[in-house]
Amino acid sequence: MIENMTESIGNMAIARAHRTALRECPLFNGIPDGELASLLDCLGAKIRRFDRGGIPLTEGESLRAVGIVLSGGVEVAREDAAGNRHIIGRIGPSGLFGETIVCAGEKRSPVTIFQINQAIVRIETSYFISAAVN
Repeated sequence: MIENMTESIGNMAIARAHRTALRECPLFNGIPDGELASLLDCLGAKIRRFDRGGIPLTEGESLRAVGIVLSGGVEVAREDAAGNRHIIGRIGPSGLFGETIVCAGEKRSPVTIFQINQAIVRIETSYFISAAVN
């Protein structure tokens, strides 16, 4: 099974390791610990867990969320016409992915994100767009 679980942040305590990753994420810099879970709940954040090799985002897929790595890591890659995977970068805990594509106004991902291990937080792009407008 590639995707093990999706959990709403508002319905659970955030694990200590995950709190650390979220606090260190530039997106949440300066947010008091007591407000972090409420903010994530307002943003509709979901924790998604993947088995090794899971694919949270594929090239050409409609981009509907920004991801924050909680544990493990992700590889950003492109595939050439022959199907060979070329690693563009690696993102570890506290790192964001998808935000550049969303901010550029792209509707489809130009890269594939491969899960190396464990968990990410997924925030729907509609929450970012409505927060930026308001």
